[in-house]
Amino acid sequence: MKASEIVIEKIKESDSQYEHPGAAKLAELGRILMDKSIKIKDDKISNLMSRVGDELTRFGSAEGARNIKDLEKRCGCPYAIIEKFMKFAGKHKDTSLDKVKDPEPSNDDEMGDFEQ
Repeated sequence: MKASEIVIEKIKESDSQYEHPGAAKLAELGRILMDKSIKIKDDKISNLMSRVGDELTRFGSAEGARNIKDLEKRCGCPYAIIEKFMKFAGKHKDTSLDKVKDPEPSNDDEMGDFEQ
């Protein structure tokens, strides 16, 4: 699915962000943008890219944007720029989760120090 093909629509407040079919993809694009923004030398573009990424990861949740107009308002830029960032992110792989190492299993009980 291309980033430009993702349709952002109003989501009911009772829905979690991943119940919406496009929310998981938007969150992935958002993580990519936040990850890639670190390597951008222009601070203004880097900050905007990071902000758009953050808002995409929150889209549809209780604290996130509910529609395109709200997304534009929260990001502080027109949708055309948001869409360009989404297209850019769509060309890259989300490697942010690869950086998180799984914890080593231990023999301790789940209750640990809370046993009676």
